[in-house]
Amino acid sequence: MNNYKIKVNIEILECEEPVFETPTRQNDGSFELNISPAAAESIDDCEQFLLSTNYTALRAALSEHLEAVSKKKLLDQAPGQAIVEKPTPYRVDGEVGRFSFPIHELAEPEDSAASSSRNQLFPPQVGKTWYRTRGFKELTYVHGAPERSSTKNECLAESSQTSAQGHLCTNASEQQRSRGSKNHQASPA
Repeated sequence: MNNYKIKVNIEILECEEPVFETPTRQNDGSFELNISPAAAESIDDCEQFLLSTNYTALRAALSEHLEAVSKKKLLDQAPGQAIVEKPTPYRVDGEVGRFSFPIHELAEPEDSAASSSRNQLFPPQVGKTWYRTRGFKELTYVHGAPERSSTKNECLAESSQTSAQGHLCTNASEQQRSRGSKNHQASPA
């Protein structure tokens, strides 16, 4: 089995293209967005646009990689057999937000339960459940029970690492203090 390489390249370049603040996938697989000069000169705005682009790219990369791993595992275990995409994608709640990806199975599965479990790469999902990553579980430990809205979960995941003072939170107690100071600031005088 081969190892895997993760490559990241981030550039902030001046351009004459129009502003579009939604990350858009390019033909080469990269993601881009164009921000205004005012946003480029703002620490806070620049950080938020970088994070937005980053999370979009991370979800896409994870989805593509995990789909490929799903196919590869089956092909390695049953060479020459046909594989098909399962009708329901595999759903993940992670620190990078919610994403899903196609998973695969043998077109003509063997009859034994042992072969079925042997081909199971990811934990089984029942109904409309979502796999929660270790990072997502840590977020919910620090911030309480997860919200049911994927938008709220995504916002929590994207903002969880920055404290009220604008620096990276280093541990759970600092994140709790940060959360408390934000709640204090929001309460009426």
